[in-house]
Amino acid sequence: MLVLPKVSVIVPAYNVGNYIERCLTSIVSQSLKDIEIIVVNDGSNDNTLEVIGKFADIDDRIKVIDSENKGVSAARNRGLSQATGKYIYQIDADDWIEQNALEEMYEVAEKNRADVVIANAYIDYDNGTLLPFIDGRLINEEPIKDFFLGNIKASVWSKLYRRDLFTKYNIGYVEGIRVGEDLLINFFFNATG
Repeated sequence: MLVLPKVSVIVPAYNVGNYIERCLTSIVSQSLKDIEIIVVNDGSNDNTLEVIGKFADIDDRIKVIDSENKGVSAARNRGLSQATGKYIYQIDADDWIEQNALEEMYEVAEKNRADVVIANAYIDYDNGTLLPFIDGRLINEEPIKDFFLGNIKASVWSKLYRRDLFTKYNIGYVEGIRVGEDLLINFFFNATG
């Protein structure tokens, strides 16, 4: 019997050779081990693919997709098309997550039968400044209203999504959009609620 991973982590990567090592280290070190890690190299022309390859050589949970540069939306869609986990977590290659982040979000999702779990985060600036990024506060029964009021943030990296939502509602990223693609995807999810 084929056992599917609990979480598929999707990492779009374009010319992030200076950042992706920290990102991948934070993912492979997760306390939740039953994950797959899908890294989509979006035509990088720096050492991004080399760094990804080193991680893939030592961790068989990492799937590398090397494609020509088509933008972050296309890279996210490629990752989604390969994901097999019950839940999807998306992270930008210049970000990182705490060691227990996926386990905590997964447990909340399972306990509450949640379609989406929203987590808080910090924005960590190079100068050492940490700013809290509070997501999902004051959510009520009107998700579209909450979205437009700013109670639900546009980011995908603060959310764990049930994978079958993407297939059930045929949701994907609008390709060609290079900035704000996560705004649209979250609007689509709010519109299905």
